[in-house]
Amino acid sequence: MGRALYTGDGRQRDPYIQSDVGIPEWGEKHASNPERDGRNWSAFYRDINYIAHLGEALAVRLTTGGYQAWNWPPFFDYMDRAWSISSSSMRAFPASMWRSFRNTPPPVEPPVEPPSVPTVPTAPTGLRVLE
Repeated sequence: MGRALYTGDGRQRDPYIQSDVGIPEWGEKHASNPERDGRNWSAFYRDINYIAHLGEALAVRLTTGGYQAWNWPPFFDYMDRAWSISSSSMRAFPASMWRSFRNTPPPVEPPVEPPSVPTVPTAPTGLRVLE
């Protein structure tokens, strides 16, 4: 909000507004050139990113411990946002998988078996242990 946006390439980049604060967002080159970000959904970089990462997000969600290992909830929030806005423009196979499995709970990790405790052999009853 409040920064000049790059327009030298002729692409539309709408400035962010107060109500955008807190939404899951993906910038074109946010870390190195934040002036290339734009709030408009038609921004050039969006369909490249969300379409490419949709299957990845779903696979991570369906992998035991995947969501926790990925450890970046905004990525998944952005994929849900992209789906809610652009599901009709998604490729058929990823869209079918998303519709079928997005709300499937992740598999539960199996309980960890406690390690076995080695036992010390004892002499049979009635025998004398030689020293």
